[in-house]
Amino acid sequence: MGRLHAEKFSRCEGATLAAVVDSDPERAAALADAYGARVFSHFSEILSIADAAVIAAPTERHHEIAAACLRAGLHVLVEKPIARTLAEADDLLELARKSQRVLQVGHVERYNKAYQALEQRMNRPRFIDAERLSAFKGRGADVDVILDVMIHDLDLAASLARAPVTEISACGFRVLTGDIDIANVRLEFANGCVANLAASRVSQAPVRKLRVFQAALRARRYRRHRAVRGAL
Repeated sequence: MGRLHAEKFSRCEGATLAAVVDSDPERAAALADAYGARVFSHFSEILSIADAAVIAAPTERHHEIAAACLRAGLHVLVEKPIARTLAEADDLLELARKSQRVLQVGHVERYNKAYQALEQRMNRPRFIDAERLSAFKGRGADVDVILDVMIHDLDLAASLARAPVTEISACGFRVLTGDIDIANVRLEFANGCVANLAASRVSQAPVRKLRVFQAALRARRYRRHRAVRGAL
């Protein structure tokens, strides 16, 4: 993911890729040479030369690195999940507020054109059904499938429902790792919307599906018309 971010920023108008940080010097050098950036082996070395940082390190390092960057006055884009625990995430949010810097998480599905077109057509979703299944790849296995894969659909469901979560029921199982590899979650929101989300990183075939149901506009107009007639 760090390689992808470096490539994008090297092409971004108005931005300069200042440095690449990696504990593997050969890997860092190969990437930095391709985009004319400097190479460092520790993140602390870039705090005084950059305006912003992209953190694509293992999840267990997210809080440490992001906190140091925010304290140094850098804007931060951190790969999902934002941190290992809710307490770490809350701490980063507070640091961002105090430093008045942007802290953004790499929930890239929000910018998927298909999702943006769907969101524009949604008035009041009633049921959200999502599946995100893939074969085991090893990448992201430092956290469970919820933080690695399902986190995208959790983000989209909350964005579509536009209401607080009132109830959660979930189940999950270990298959190939010491963490949950396949999971199913049901969310109920305060406005009556329900979301059913399934995620797996041990499936044979990849599946990416998001379905959203809401009352048809014509049906609502018909019921309103009948109510008006009844009142008259």
